[in-house]
Amino acid sequence: MQKTSIPNDWMLVLGIALVCELVGEAQIMPNPDPGSGPTLMGTVFDPAGSTVPGAELVVAQVIKSRTVAGRGPSRVSKSDDHGKFAVAWESVSLGAWVPNAGGYWLIGRDLPHGFAAAVKLDLRGPGGVKSVDLHLQPGFTLSGCVQDSKGAALKSATVQLYIRPEDGSRSRSPDWEVRTDSLGGFSFTALPAGYDYQMSVLAPGYGRFNLPVHAAQTQSALLKLPTVSLKSADKRLEGRVLDADGKAVAMTQVQLVGAEQFPQSTNTDDSGRFIFHSVSDGRVTVYADTTNVTEGGFHPRGGGAQARGGDLNIVIQFK
Repeated sequence: MQKTSIPNDWMLVLGIALVCELVGEAQIMPNPDPGSGPTLMGTVFDPAGSTVPGAELVVAQVIKSRTVAGRGPSRVSKSDDHGKFAVAWESVSLGAWVPNAGGYWLIGRDLPHGFAAAVKLDLRGPGGVKSVDLHLQPGFTLSGCVQDSKGAALKSATVQLYIRPEDGSRSRSPDWEVRTDSLGGFSFTALPAGYDYQMSVLAPGYGRFNLPVHAAQTQSALLKLPTVSLKSADKRLEGRVLDADGKAVAMTQVQLVGAEQFPQSTNTDDSGRFIFHSVSDGRVTVYADTTNVTEGGFHPRGGGAQARGGDLNIVIQFK
């Protein structure tokens, strides 16, 4: 059995974000605790300068990395009846606030009228109230269709959209997420124009498809993308997990990721073996002992391997 190891320059980043959706009007907190992180407060305006009630607000954290995995859309709130909003740091589940941390954007959308805007947040200095207003402009609609490799429409496929407002960046988790309809169609309305985006399409039993959307494409009111075809996930992938002494590691979690793969996880059996039944053709990365996967690579106690869909003799060995 041939061992497979991760090249030294392989960087795997797990950006796993918790999901917190705030329903209804934002709650105004006039005296936020300055030690608990900032509270974003402001007003949403339309192109004519009128306030916008019920505007959807997303706080996105963008990072620069080679691989990002996220769960669920970014955090959401809404402006109140007067167009005002207040979003406490704790309520958006972005983790502990670190002064001078960068990469945060506030995105506002007026869905009924198709207006949108994105602004980079300046969170330097101590906590407390951070004032930021959003001045919406006409946005654009992104639409498309998803089918299988035989040309049949795929219903209920998940379409995730990430904004890429900075060069080489993307959000830690999807900013917007929709499901395809009975004809395989999908659309995102009122998106901020003038930015790059990344779209991912995935469905159980199929692979994943990633498509970049460039800023120049967002200048028209409607952008219709080419039809997306998902590969069938009809291959198996098997292997073993061994410790540093070559002994089987039983009941440890093994995860599978890949640019064209539906993310999956399983556990090894008593002999350290694992199997994935629904893998599509293409490159995959499998890794074990997820508690020891760190930003920038694998923890010495963990292990990982590169493979392709259909490989049946993978070995993951802990260091």
